[in-house]
Amino acid sequence: MTSACHSDACGGPIALALLEAGRSRMGERVRVYSEGEVSVAEVCSTVFLDPENRRLSQ
Repeated sequence: MTSACHSDACGGPIALALLEAGRSRMGERVRVYSEGEVSVAEVCSTVFLDPENRRLSQ
């Protein structure tokens, strides 16, 4: 994991990570180790909040 933070828009934590064959792993659940704890995360596109860009056209 390269960075993580809380997202008010998503209602929880989000993170960026570099994964081997990442594009082919969409939807896969992976274990993430951070600050002494292990969590589960889902691999998704980097554009996950508004992929159709509808928020800007309102």
